[in-house]
Amino acid sequence: TMNSTGPGRAVAIVYYTFLLISFAVFFYWLGFIVRKLQMRQNTPEKIAVLGKLKIARYVAMTVLLAVILFTGVWQETSAAKAIRMLTNGEAAAYAAEYEERLLLLNNPEITDVVLMPFIHQPAMIYTGDLPGDPEDPTSKKTAQYFGKNSIYVDYSN
Repeated sequence: TMNSTGPGRAVAIVYYTFLLISFAVFFYWLGFIVRKLQMRQNTPEKIAVLGKLKIARYVAMTVLLAVILFTGVWQETSAAKAIRMLTNGEAAAYAAEYEERLLLLNNPEITDVVLMPFIHQPAMIYTGDLPGDPEDPTSKKTAQYFGKNSIYVDYSN
């Protein structure tokens, strides 16, 4: 669901919601059955069933964890991607480029700002850049916000 719109995002949201709700319902019913058995008189047979249901909870959690770990799905989660992006320095490099831009944009002596395109574009945090045309409405609004005559990105290099 990262930084995209369209069918892929919708499918991912529905899929992950289905997984969460499925496990919530599963554990709800386990809890319901355990409660009902606890409320009744504890006979040896019922105690044995109760013990099996408690074990079933741990088995279900273990199966879920095993599926996540051994299928490699965890490597494609947003958390894993974010950790990878932070540890390999990509996020820090992007942040440094962003801070350099802010220095130019906030410098009152520079009235016409020509920016270089971002070299580092981490998929999770890079959402796009300004257009290459100073007459583009986005460029004009950005220039107005920063109090500049014009702002654009030079894509010719």
